[in-house]
Amino acid sequence: MNWIKICLINILVFLLLWISIEIIYITIKKKFGSHCEENWNVYGYCKNIKYSKKNSINDGGEIIVNYSDFRGARVDTYQKKETTNQYDLIFIGDSFIQADEVDYNKTLYGLFSKAGFSTYALGYSSWNPIQYKDAIHKINSTNTTYNIFVLLR
Repeated sequence: MNWIKICLINILVFLLLWISIEIIYITIKKKFGSHCEENWNVYGYCKNIKYSKKNSINDGGEIIVNYSDFRGARVDTYQKKETTNQYDLIFIGDSFIQADEVDYNKTLYGLFSKAGFSTYALGYSSWNPIQYKDAIHKINSTNTTYNIFVLLR
């Protein structure tokens, strides 16, 4: 065999392996992938769901019930329909804003909400600044104070 035939056979084998891996990946992703209809960021919650988290004994041991809205943001009660995107205060950040282990009324945005402000919070563990920017564009609220929390360790 000459070197041209060897190269063509290697390229053909490589392409067949690549296509096979892609087909397997797509099949697995469809079967075991995200159960969300729209997962607009890697770490986001599904939209319009109720989820709970049990705290450790050291943190009180209570079960915290959380709700997400039509964007996957944490809200105080279950809201199936889309709401306004006009808020007084918007909080965006990582796990500090996510605060799954804290009752909604005890979170920073929950306290502002109880004080009469219209608040909104999008926060997920391990977010990066690009995802913060995406969240701001997703909310698209004008005449609003955005509070962005970037915790560096």
